[in-house]
Amino acid sequence: MFANPAGAEPGGPPPTSVAVSSTTTTTAPVPVTLTPAQVQQMSALQAQITQTGAVLDQLAETFETDSAQLGTLQQHETSIRAQVAVTQRKVAAARLRLRTDALIAYMGGVPLTNITAVPFSSTNAAAATSEYQQVAIANTAAVAAAYESAARTLAAQDATLVATETKVRTELTQIAQAQQSAVVAAATQQASLASLSTGNDPSVPAYLAAQSAGAEAVDTDKTSSPVPPALNAAIWAAASQVGVPYVWGGETPLPAAGAGFDCSGLVQWAYGQAGIALPRTAQEQYEAVTPVPAAQAQPGDLVFWNDGTTSVQHVAIYVGTGIVLEAPSTGSVVSYAPIWPSGLVGFGVPTLPAT
Repeated sequence: MFANPAGAEPGGPPPTSVAVSSTTTTTAPVPVTLTPAQVQQMSALQAQITQTGAVLDQLAETFETDSAQLGTLQQHETSIRAQVAVTQRKVAAARLRLRTDALIAYMGGVPLTNITAVPFSSTNAAAATSEYQQVAIANTAAVAAAYESAARTLAAQDATLVATETKVRTELTQIAQAQQSAVVAAATQQASLASLSTGNDPSVPAYLAAQSAGAEAVDTDKTSSPVPPALNAAIWAAASQVGVPYVWGGETPLPAAGAGFDCSGLVQWAYGQAGIALPRTAQEQYEAVTPVPAAQAQPGDLVFWNDGTTSVQHVAIYVGTGIVLEAPSTGSVVSYAPIWPSGLVGFGVPTLPAT
C-alpha cells in the first residue's frame, strides 16, 4: 500500500463495495460492510503504515549515501596502499644502488683512478674513497628519511581511512537492522489491516463469494467480444497467479520457487505477458494509463487507490461485475475482491500494443 525501499507498494486499502457499471456487468458486486469501529481502526493502521513507509524511505536514502561514501573510501584506501608500495620499491632500489656503489668502491672493485676521476674535494685516493662513502651514506640516509616521512604520512592517512570505513560500516549495519525492524512493523500493521478486511478474509462467506464471482467474470471476459485480446491476455495471465502469496516488492510468477507479487508487481508482470509495457510502481502505472470514468470501466482496466494523500499506493485489475483481481496485502494471496470506495482514485486503460 505504501512506499518502501524496493520501490514497490504493498496491498491496498480494506475492501468495501461500490457498484461499477460496465458493458460486461452481469451480476451485482458482492457487498462488504465494516463497522464504524473497524473503519476507525483501519484508518489508524493506515496512518501507522504511512509513517513506517516514510521511515523506510529515509533509511533507504541514508543507506545509499553511506554505501556510496564507503565505496569512495575504499577506492581512496586502495590508492594510498598503492602509493606506499611504489615508495617502498623506489627506496629499496635506491638503497641497493648506493650500497653496491659504496661496497665496490670500498673493496677496490672499481679502480681508484675511476674514483679519483670523480670531482671530489680531495685528490688523494684514500680520501676520495672515504668521501665517496660518506656521500653514499648521506644519500642513503636522505632517501631513507624521505621514505620514512612519506610512509608515516601515508600510514596516518590510511589509519584515518580505516577508522572512517569502520564507522561507515557500523552505520550501515545499524541502518540495515533498523530497516529490518521497520519492515517487520509494516508487515505486522498490514496483517492487522488485512484481518479487518472482510473482503480478503478467507474465513468469511464474502471472500468465497468474491472468488466465485471473479472467476466467473474472467471466464465471461474470455468470450466477451468488447474486451480487446491484449487485455484479455493480461487478465488471464493474472488469473493464473491466483493463490500466489503477497510478497512486498515481489514480481516472481509461478511455477518459480518463491513465487510472489505485490500489487504493482502483479500488474506489471501480467500486462507484460500481453505485450503491454507498464512501469513498476502503482503511482507510475497511474500516470501511464488513460483515465476513464467509473461508468465506462471495462475488464482489463486498472483501478487505483490511495491512503488520503496525493499519491497512489495500490492498484488492481478490473475483471468486470464490480470485481478486481489484486495482490492485496501482507499475509494474503493474489485473489479477487469487490471494488471498495475508501481511497478510490479512479480507473485507467493501458495503452494497447500496436497491431
